[in-house]
Amino acid sequence: MDVDLTRRRRRLAHRLAAGVLAGAGLLAVTAGSATALPPPGGGDGGGGGGGGGGGTSAPKFTVVVESLLCHVTEDWTGPDEPYLLGNNVRFWGNGSLNNEQSVNIDRSFDGQGTASIKLYDADLGAWPDYDDPLGTVIVTADQVNQGTLTGEFKGDGASYEIEYHVDPR
Repeated sequence: MDVDLTRRRRRLAHRLAAGVLAGAGLLAVTAGSATALPPPGGGDGGGGGGGGGGGTSAPKFTVVVESLLCHVTEDWTGPDEPYLLGNNVRFWGNGSLNNEQSVNIDRSFDGQGTASIKLYDADLGAWPDYDDPLGTVIVTADQVNQGTLTGEFKGDGASYEIEYHVDPR
């Protein structure tokens, strides 16, 4: 069997497994890594105590994505067709970017506690050429009012940089 075909099949199997676990809320996948998530509803195993009063909810915020810079495309020939998801909902794209090109995004989405910005390169979107996940930037409530922040996406041989800021809601 062709070595490249074997590698592509193995990579596809890993992506599918990670996608199923991430979709079930059991795995957080970022460029080059994955982190197991706690069971739904907390699950820290801590004891009760306290009593009285209601629980505190995680702080709400708005993520404003300012721009996206492509240092190196994922596609070997021609430009990438990047798109962005905020908390797994598409909010921008498809653009068309080559190496060292940037685009103003100026789009926002809401988060609470934590939020994710995911970058994909559009391909066929189905077998045999699924869209390529290029990475995830995790946004936290601690970033509110911290000015312009930078995140990196370095998946599948690509290199992108995103600028965003986080406003209170």
